[in-house]
Amino acid sequence: MRHSRSVAVIGAGAGGLVSARELSCEGHHVVVFERNTQIGGTWVYSPEIESDDPNRTRVHSSLFNSLRTNIPRELMGVRDYPFVPREGKDRDQRRFPSHREVLKSLGNGGLNFDLKMGLLIMTFLMLWLFVLGIIPTLELQRFMGLIGGIDRWPGEQLHSHNYRDPESFRGKVVVLIGYSSSGTDISQELIEVAKEIHIARKSARTTKLLNTESIINNVSFHPMVESVRKDGTVVFQDGCVVSADVILHCTGYANVVSFPMFELQRNWVAGVLSNRIALPSKEEMLADVNAFYEELEAFGKAQASDP
Repeated sequence: MRHSRSVAVIGAGAGGLVSARELSCEGHHVVVFERNTQIGGTWVYSPEIESDDPNRTRVHSSLFNSLRTNIPRELMGVRDYPFVPREGKDRDQRRFPSHREVLKSLGNGGLNFDLKMGLLIMTFLMLWLFVLGIIPTLELQRFMGLIGGIDRWPGEQLHSHNYRDPESFRGKVVVLIGYSSSGTDISQELIEVAKEIHIARKSARTTKLLNTESIINNVSFHPMVESVRKDGTVVFQDGCVVSADVILHCTGYANVVSFPMFELQRNWVAGVLSNRIALPSKEEMLADVNAFYEELEAFGKAQASDP
């Protein structure tokens, strides 16, 4: 027998909106709580950046001004509301559109169901996580690798979370750590303004890149950073030393959720809450977890440690 529950969804970003939609379609009563003044979550651009103060005001968005999606729009819709190009003023019809187009898509009524929006401070929200049946959205935690001597290094360092536009890097020597999605995009923007760009990456391709002459005069590839010195120099693992103004960490985040999985995950959770989908027994779940760990070990991958 199906059961209707009252469910609070924390966050009105893409994941929260899809969660609320699936829960509502399943017959649950949904309230969405959002601390911002508009829906969209991380797709709401803000020029503000965070300081390194542990008590700082959190800036949720990691978008830079010119950012475009790195997956095609075909993978960013839901079953009955595909993310198709739309006509209209200031609409971006490219297959890899700007972040502004994603935000417009989330807010133009396609995910149409009644949402009761509320604003709550985060400390109160954390209580709801344990009191109600809640599907939370994750707050991304910046990952910055440890570098020897960084406390004495006189230059500037920041995470890509705080990157907004290239102008502040004009004429500077930049060491960019990491060369995945954000590192690639940001380095391309910096080419036009930075004096030098030194890209450090931890990858099997690094050796190949080091042995290939760059066609861009102000870009060099290196292995990872070994240490930094108080005279402003950066030492790479191959012994190369450069004098730098900025270290830009394009090293990702501690929590990553795949956009295309939002709908399937939320549909499954909604079904579990309504009793449409039955969970396996505790014994079956533990056996499945153990089998998963055994598979990790067989492939030489470490399993997550207990907190």
